[in-house]
Amino acid sequence: MKKQIAKKTGITLIALIITIIVLLILAGVTINVLVGDNGVVSKAMEASEKANSSSERELIETASIGSLTEESKYKKIDFVNFRNLINKQFEDDAITLKLNGNNSAFIKINNTDRFYYVDDTGKVLSNDEVIKISTANDLKAFRDDVNNGNSYSGKVILLIDNITLNINEEWEAIGTYPMTSTSPTNTELNKPFSGIFDGNGFEINGMYINTTDKVKGLFGLVIGGQFRNRRKL
Repeated sequence: MKKQIAKKTGITLIALIITIIVLLILAGVTINVLVGDNGVVSKAMEASEKANSSSERELIETASIGSLTEESKYKKIDFVNFRNLINKQFEDDAITLKLNGNNSAFIKINNTDRFYYVDDTGKVLSNDEVIKISTANDLKAFRDDVNNGNSYSGKVILLIDNITLNINEEWEAIGTYPMTSTSPTNTELNKPFSGIFDGNGFEINGMYINTTDKVKGLFGLVIGGQFRNRRKL
């Protein structure tokens, strides 16, 4: 039922866009007003894109909710059941589904660049909530942003490639816990990471650390954060 609703919504919006364009042309509206960067067509297509994205997310959330099961007093997704439900929600070849063990799943809508991440609690995140990291510069930029105060709470940091750091350059940890701070919860001095770091099966090599700081490693301070899908050795 939901699949049919999603399809009809997209078709209805396209028909509405065409009708509006025809009426505006008949009314003497200029081409620039219709097809310019801020024109009617652009705005209408943007609205259609948002509607399609909303329908996709609703279908994925329905599958994730239907896959939840009680496990050690917490609700966790049964990803085998999730695979079956998600395949029923979308047409064949409409999506690419990747399951990452029992921790998460990735869903790509094949005819668009839209991407969704589902964690083991059933939470669904879309492109703008998932930060993809593929290079050493990406990782450093993420590190600097955390150390400047962005905790990334509610966000997923996703490795999409192996990363090799400069072995001759000392690594500064992600998340700061300075020597002057006496407690990890000191919000005035500390800058923790609080999101989800998903290794996606990839690895980070070449890390050089030689410091007397009280925290050292890839991460220096994590409060409320999670690590998932590290590469198995």
